[in-house]
Amino acid sequence: ELFSIEPKNEWGKQTQLAIYEAKEDWENAFKTLKTLSKWRKEPAPATRLALYRVKQAQKAMEEGREKEGRVRLREAIKTDPNCSAAYIALGDSYVREGRYTDAVKVWVDFVRKVPRQAYLVFDRLQEILYSIGSYSEIESLLEELHGEYPDIPEVALSLADIKLRKGEVDQAINLCESLLEKVPEALQVRMKLIQLYARKGDKEKALKLADDMAHELLSKPREFECSICHFRTEKMEWHCPKCRSWNSFVRVGEAF
Repeated sequence: ELFSIEPKNEWGKQTQLAIYEAKEDWENAFKTLKTLSKWRKEPAPATRLALYRVKQAQKAMEEGREKEGRVRLREAIKTDPNCSAAYIALGDSYVREGRYTDAVKVWVDFVRKVPRQAYLVFDRLQEILYSIGSYSEIESLLEELHGEYPDIPEVALSLADIKLRKGEVDQAINLCESLLEKVPEALQVRMKLIQLYARKGDKEKALKLADDMAHELLSKPREFECSICHFRTEKMEWHCPKCRSWNSFVRVGEAF
């Protein structure tokens, strides 16, 4: 009724979009968002449009329509070439059909296009490449990625794990030490180094790094978080300054 009175009412179109999303009507959500962007004379948000296609694909695959789902996933990648969810789901679909080579091809393409989220498929790649007898490919791929992006912790850690499995402990240590110089706050890297030092028998280095980490963690100020809006502060509040909720703060961190 609103559109019959005012065909280009933006509030109405935005509300209609929210309704389609709530109903999980992803095709109409896709069309509505494109229309809304056109009205606003701005580029349609490729990432969100691509995720609508991913949602359509997931629904089709849940209903046993794998081929249709893959069509939607390819549309998602065409809409947004960096849509991580589409690459991951497309590879998973190929694995379900035993098409391991196709899955590897998709995931390797993803790793090269979206290297900072490549860690999302490392485990999948290692498992598949091992099962088809091409495990060395994952090491080569990680070496390539690490050379281009030496500051990505997940890449160096995955490569260090492979070196460790091969008995190349010193190389694994060098990878982690080099990364720690670039990203000194990386907790996982320090934990991996403690493990590697211990594995090598260098207990002194392992103990010092563990002691430094313990001191750092114990010296951190307490943090409290509003359980309603997630506002954080270093002091206990009884009345949230952001959402105005009462008695909603809890301590952040590990349980004692």
